[in-house]
Amino acid sequence: PPHTLTIPPALPMWRGYLLCLSRTGLGWSEPVRDELETNRLQHPLLTPVDATLCETEGAEADFIIGNPPFLGDKKMRGELGDSYVSFLTRTYRSRVPGNADLVCYFFEQARGSIADGHAKRAGLLATTTIRYGANRAVLDNIKRSGDIFRLG
Repeated sequence: PPHTLTIPPALPMWRGYLLCLSRTGLGWSEPVRDELETNRLQHPLLTPVDATLCETEGAEADFIIGNPPFLGDKKMRGELGDSYVSFLTRTYRSRVPGNADLVCYFFEQARGSIADGHAKRAGLLATTTIRYGANRAVLDNIKRSGDIFRLG
């Protein structure tokens, strides 16, 4: 159709990146010309290995950017399946409370990647529910090993 606009997948990430640089005062000195050739999509929580699931190792990255799924702990088993949720909660049990929302696992994975030196910063979206209940423990872990700031 003549009025269809196709947005390259990297465009929203560039917008977010430039907005972050602008709002944090870091700015940029050169026009953005890169093609984002080093971008990679990966499942940040679990990776299939030899017929089982293993925690995904932190990839070397400057930035982790994402919009993790907002799925409450009461709906996780129905949406993701018993075996996946059981393995997920077992794998992260020392870092994420078992009754935390799914988004918390993504935040913990990003925190761990930064703490291990695999990434420099992370920019993840969340709803206000991440501040309450079992979810709060994940934010407390982030504050112990780094910092949190809010844009927008």
